[in-house]
Amino acid sequence: MRVENKETNSENRLMPLHEMKKFRVAKDEPDIRGWEVVTSDHKKIGKVHELIVDTLEMKVRYLVVDVDKNILSTKASSHTLIPIAGAQLDDNDNRVYLDLDLARVVSLPPYDDRPLTRDYETTIARLFGSSDETAAASDRDFYNQKPYEDREFWGKRRVGREDRSYITTADEPQMIDGNDKVRR
Repeated sequence: MRVENKETNSENRLMPLHEMKKFRVAKDEPDIRGWEVVTSDHKKIGKVHELIVDTLEMKVRYLVVDVDKNILSTKASSHTLIPIAGAQLDDNDNRVYLDLDLARVVSLPPYDDRPLTRDYETTIARLFGSSDETAAASDRDFYNQKPYEDREFWGKRRVGREDRSYITTADEPQMIDGNDKVRR
């Protein structure tokens, strides 16, 4: 998946983390892929399927949520995009809470893993609180708006590490737990 950017032709600005072969979640950081996703009205709706990373800033911009097909009334893709500021990690459990209730999640446009366009991103940004002016911001300023601020997302999980990148090169050693398994 590549992002088409009509303004700068920067097709590789946003990429799914799994396609970034030389990068991964940094040591000592939680890899939230596979974590349960819960709405603001406490409905379990699915799991985090993937992270969409801004390759220029090395920041997560979107969560790709695999929504349980029983919740959706369509046969379209069960994936939806949530901008990073539209969710928050539970401080104690491996769970992601959305700032949306179930009805709003169901109304989000499906995401079918095709390249993102700025029009699609603008639609998502507006659904998550951007004004028309900021949603239409230039490429340089587009991710400097509310839906893409990640401070609230991490909660207490990154206290003391806020200035470190969440995404790092793959050659940095990964944290191993006592069972010789990669800690996520």
